[in-house]
Amino acid sequence: MFTTKEVPLALARLQHQPQPVARKKPEHWYRRKFKEREQQLEKQKKSAWRINDLRANKNGFHHDVYWITQDLYRGNWRLNKKEGSGIQSYCTGNRYEGDWKKDRREGYGTFYIREDGKYRVVYKGYWKSGNLHGPGYLHCAYGEVYEGDFERGVRSGYGRQTYYCPQSGRYHVYVGQWRDDKREGTGTLTVVNGDVYEGCFSNDKKHGKGVFYYTTSRCRYDGLWREDVAICGTYSKMESDYEFKTPLPHLELRNADTFASCLIDKIVQDDGLQILSC
Repeated sequence: MFTTKEVPLALARLQHQPQPVARKKPEHWYRRKFKEREQQLEKQKKSAWRINDLRANKNGFHHDVYWITQDLYRGNWRLNKKEGSGIQSYCTGNRYEGDWKKDRREGYGTFYIREDGKYRVVYKGYWKSGNLHGPGYLHCAYGEVYEGDFERGVRSGYGRQTYYCPQSGRYHVYVGQWRDDKREGTGTLTVVNGDVYEGCFSNDKKHGKGVFYYTTSRCRYDGLWREDVAICGTYSKMESDYEFKTPLPHLELRNADTFASCLIDKIVQDDGLQILSC
């Protein structure tokens, strides 16, 4: 306890003591707090938008969904994208029936084009990212058929292609390996007159080692080829028809020498997704 005399002295001491000063926070602290608040508000807005968007998304099966381009889709959806099985009818008259993934043709499906009021099957097989990919059957406009493997929309792998000869009205057949839509590797080419070539191909031509059987003259050439031309080898007589390793098939299909062009003229793009490219 202070005495009466000590009180003025104590008050004087208190007056001379430094008073605490409120520190002002640095400017970057306010900026950080303001930014955090903005981010929090933006997150709340996004959450509300996402919830409302999910409510509006198409999920499951829908009967008919139309586009402004007059395209029509009937099938399954997931998060507002075509997913699962469905049928797409295009304004061009073409049609796709099969599997979808993330708005693209993927899985197994059949593509049709409309001619003279009727649907004609163009491709039946597997797809990936909207392109022909995997085993399938491709039918050209003139009746030619390719049966085999595809990769990224072109013939690649192993397959069988038919070619029509307009002069004779009969058909060539190639069975063998492909790469980038061309004959590449080993294969067998059966010509309309019965001649057979067995050997190597490169860039869609006979190239490398191969044997050519001439049925009319009953001869065979065994040697090297360069871009469809025999350059070095031996000719010999065939003793019997049993020298043919591959039976000659009887076919009734048409020209595929212009395989890619005749098809692409008919089918180029639908829904912005390329069906076949060379």
